[in-house]
Parts: sequence; structure tokens; C-alpha cells
Amino acid sequence: MTEKSLLSFRALSFDVYSTLITRESGIYTPPHLLSSLSRASTQTGTSKHAFLNRYHVLEAKHQAETPTLPYNALPSRVYRDLHEQLCPETPLSTSGAEAFGNSVPTWPAFPDAKAAQEVCVAEEIGSCKPGLENFGYMLGKAAGFGVKREEVLVTAQSLWHDHVPAEKAGLVGAWIDREGGSDGGSRGWKWRFRSLGEMADVVEAEAGSACREGIRRQGMNGE
Repeated sequence: MTEKSLLSFRALSFDVYSTLITRESGIYTPPHLLSSLSRASTQTGTSKHAFLNRYHVLEAKHQAETPTLPYNALPSRVYRDLHEQLCPETPLSTSGAEAFGNSVPTWPAFPDAKAAQEVCVAEEIGSCKPGLENFGYMLGKAAGFGVKREEVLVTAQSLWHDHVPAEKAGLVGAWIDREGGSDGGSRGWKWRFRSLGEMADVVEAEAGSACREGIRRQGMNGE
């Protein structure tokens, strides 16, 4: 059987946060938004990695409870939870929670990210990832462009949010391992890249190889 090529896909399905947008930097970096919480986390011996894991667990809880919640409403809710866990003796700053929620549009994009042709959001779909409904909805959008299921490549950083459910939905994935994960296991992805730029380089190399092969065959046929 011929190995499937990246050139065989006609559409890429991207995850936004951590694949196109630097989510972790947006969460942890702004000192005026999370400084008190991150300081409290550090004082209890909690590392940045553990702090972000705590954030992600709380975020997943709210997404499961309210699947149609707009993403920019999540940070303020998680902020309140983190404050309750890390600073129970300190009054909650409502304005701080709201400011953190409003910071989402300012989270920086990775330098290799580009604008998408179609955007699908949880409040429109009626569910959030890792729900399989999200992938069914995306495939419906792809079909509107004349793209079949087998022509869609799930391109994402998150294994749990994207590649595991994508495999269940019968989709092939390219893991954009921006965080340098040591073990991706066999969790739905077929290709692994450190960035979208690295993936683009491989696609360009495949295209060049295909072009040279086409020229070679034309020469053999005397065309």
C-alpha cells in the first residue's frame, strides 16, 4: 500500500489555542492579571507547569458544565476558582477576573499562524472539544467546500482535545508538538512536527519530489 502523503489532503482543521495562539503565554505572562495568583502558587512550591495544569483542569470543568460558553468567558471563571484555591484569605478582585477574561483577544499568535477560511466556535456548534460533535460539524463545513472526510487533516497541538477524538471520528492528524512532549503515544496522529513552519517545509519537499517524479516519468514516456 502506498504511504499517504501530506499532499493528498485538501483541507486542514486547526485547533486555535496552543496551535495558532500562544495560550500558555496568554494565561501566565500578564503580570497585572495573574500576578497575585502566580505568586501564591510559587510560594506554595507550585511550578509554572503545575500552575498551568491546575488552570487547564479548571477550564475543562467549566467547558464540560457549559459546552456552549464562549471561550473568552472561561478565563474569568477560572480566575475565580484559582483565587479561591490559592488566595482564600484575600478578597476577590472582580475587576481583575473580568480584565483577565477580556485579555483573550490580546493573546499573541505564533509567528507561523495564518488566518483561517472558516471559523467554528463552541456556542455555534453546541458542544466543545473533545466532543465528537465538533468534528462532525467541521466535516459538514468542509463538505460545503467539496472536501471529503479522508481529505481533511486535523492539525493541532492538543492530544486530548483534538487527536484522540479525531481518531475516533475516523480522521488523520498532524501533531504540532510546540511544547516538545516526550511521548505522544499512538494517540491519533500520523505526523509529528515542532511547528507549522516545519510542517510546511515537509509539504514543500513532498511537492518538489512529486514534481521531479512527474518530470522523470514524462522523460521515460518520451513526452
